[in-house]
Amino acid sequence: MKEIKQEISGNNNVQIAGDYIVTSKHTTKVEVQYDPELYISDAEALQIREKVKEIGEILSKNSDKNVYQMIYRALYNKFDCSKYNLLPKDKFEEAMLFLSKYKGMNFGKGKLSDKQRIDRYKSIHAKFSELNISNEDMYKMINTYLSHKKYYNSLKELSDASLNKVYYYFMKMKK
Repeated sequence: MKEIKQEISGNNNVQIAGDYIVTSKHTTKVEVQYDPELYISDAEALQIREKVKEIGEILSKNSDKNVYQMIYRALYNKFDCSKYNLLPKDKFEEAMLFLSKYKGMNFGKGKLSDKQRIDRYKSIHAKFSELNISNEDMYKMINTYLSHKKYYNSLKELSDASLNKVYYYFMKMKK
C-alpha cells in the first residue's frame, strides 16, 4: 500500500486517507405495548394528564412544593398503579372524579382564589346532588353544621374558613 502523508491544522477537521469509518454507540430501545382491553387508552391518559396539569397550575400558586408530583402520587396510591397509563380501563371515570375532588383541596392557608371558591361550590353541589339531597335540605344541613347565628342561603355568603370547613366535612359523606 502506498504511504500517504497529510498535514492539517485547525479545529473540527476530518482527514481521510483510505476508508472512512464512523463508529457510534448503539442503543436498543424497548417500547412496551399495554393491552388496550385492560388499561386506559392514550386519549384517556391525555385527559388525565391535562386534568393534573390544570390542578397543578392552580395549586402551585399557593405552594412552593412540587404539586404535580403530589397529585400523581395521590393518584397512584389511590388506584395502586405505578403510571397513570397503567390505570385499569374500568377505573378511568373514578380517577377523573378523584382528580376533580382533589382539585378542590387547598394546600396553603390564607385566602382562596376565585377559581378555588368556584371549584368548592361545584364540588359541594355535586356531592349533595350525588346524595340526592335538595338545595333547601343542603342549606339546612350546612347551617346546622356551622351553627352560626346567621342563616346562609348561598355558599357565596360563606367566609373562606367556613367554606373550607363545609367542603371538607361534607365531601366525606357517604350514601
